[in-house]
Amino acid sequence: MAGSHRGRMVPAVCLAAAMVAPAQGLAQGGISLREGDRVRIHFSVPGAPSRLEAVYLETGRDSLFVRQQTSTSRGLSWSSIQGIERFDGRRGHGGGGALIGATAGLAVGILAGATAKRESQFFQINTGGVVLIATLITGAGAGLGALIGSTVRSDRWETVPVESLRSTGTD
Repeated sequence: MAGSHRGRMVPAVCLAAAMVAPAQGLAQGGISLREGDRVRIHFSVPGAPSRLEAVYLETGRDSLFVRQQTSTSRGLSWSSIQGIERFDGRRGHGGGGALIGATAGLAVGILAGATAKRESQFFQINTGGVVLIATLITGAGAGLGALIGSTVRSDRWETVPVESLRSTGTD
């Protein structure tokens, strides 16, 4: 009898751990930076570029230290930094492509089915046939759209709270 509860406890413990882990990350200030992370920094200084991509080095009390591809490290004053984003990999757009392809396929399928429903001397299609044609063309459109969308890749960026980084300065 005691062994029968063990099988139900494991999923409950896993579920509880999955719910607590993200909450702990939020309590610690959310997203943090590690040395070597690719970052995008947004500025509010007139006459300066509005955005800079660089590699994060460290956080100081008065500055954020980064390195650009072609230069040595440099400090950026916290007063000029409006926002920071951390690179979070690349992602494909298969889902969006499938949605666009399915929508286009549905429109073409309905049009093709409605056109084929008209009587001709060779065949006659009932409403079920129209639905079948629309469904097949919608599926084909979704598949083609997913295939095309998965080849299109874009960068993902996560916003890093500037205030949490300022408070960790070590100068």
